[in-house]
Amino acid sequence: MDISIMKTTINHNFQYLQDIIIPITVIKILISLGLYLLQMRRMIASSTMPQ
Repeated sequence: MDISIMKTTINHNFQYLQDIIIPITVIKILISLGLYLLQMRRMIASSTMPQ
């Protein structure tokens, strides 16, 4: 295999991984933030509600 071809293949794979990993990471962070906020709202609602 030609070295230049290998280099471009590695570059393409890296770009592909970045295009997948970064959005997934962002989505995971957003989901965990959303769940955290939901829990906070539930705690606040249950503490303000009369038992």
